[in-house]
Amino acid sequence: MIGRILLGLTCATAINLGAHAQSGWRESVANENWMHDFTVLTMYGDAWGTATDAEMGQAIARAIAKCKSLSGPELGCGASFTVIRAGWSLGIRCGRENIIVADKDFAEAERRASWREAELRAHFAPEMPECFRVVTIDPSGRSVSLELANDLSDCSQLSDMPRVITGCSKLLTRRTTPSSLVAIAYRNRSSAYAAMGNFELAESDYRDAIALDPSYRAFARSDQDGGNQPLASVELSLSEPHGRQADIELPARR
Repeated sequence: MIGRILLGLTCATAINLGAHAQSGWRESVANENWMHDFTVLTMYGDAWGTATDAEMGQAIARAIAKCKSLSGPELGCGASFTVIRAGWSLGIRCGRENIIVADKDFAEAERRASWREAELRAHFAPEMPECFRVVTIDPSGRSVSLELANDLSDCSQLSDMPRVITGCSKLLTRRTTPSSLVAIAYRNRSSAYAAMGNFELAESDYRDAIALDPSYRAFARSDQDGGNQPLASVELSLSEPHGRQADIELPARR
């Protein structure tokens, strides 16, 4: 008897290596948002400040105060800021322009930043200098290193599968990678391996991902009744753009 696990994480986040694969995870997290503190990020010029607190007002005030401690007498900290619970916040500098975005999903936050940059160049600042990342705040409210943020960016992008594998592998071997990112790295690398036809490695990473975070397993079903048999195959349902599904059969484990 063959058992299957169907990973049906669709629509909003990233098992198709980005924002289109954690919808099941997103829904469960959304229901628990009230349990998490608010994280605020504000920027002005090269200065920035972030704070996490159970009270939104306190988080905003502390973030602005930290930003002011770096900006000196100039006014501007607090003019724009993001507020999120258990999500990613990105601060990006483009010459005299700042881009601040936040989202539950890292890949979606990066896309929002890219859309904002394109909008600025198209309508407001066509000669705007090249943008660079100033700060990345993780869902716990901590700033992560530029190197880790770059690896996570590679691990979360959509089109270059070898780049995804390289970025995720770096996260998995980096001693400073937060435990919250390890399951994400396994999940995304599993998708990349499957897309490249390496189903044995895809299955291994998939199992590691759901062992660390069972919410990545949308639901389990057996082809026949009484399916308490060892799993012989894993079917990954990889969500593609526009809602089209690509089901990939992994070979039986011997």
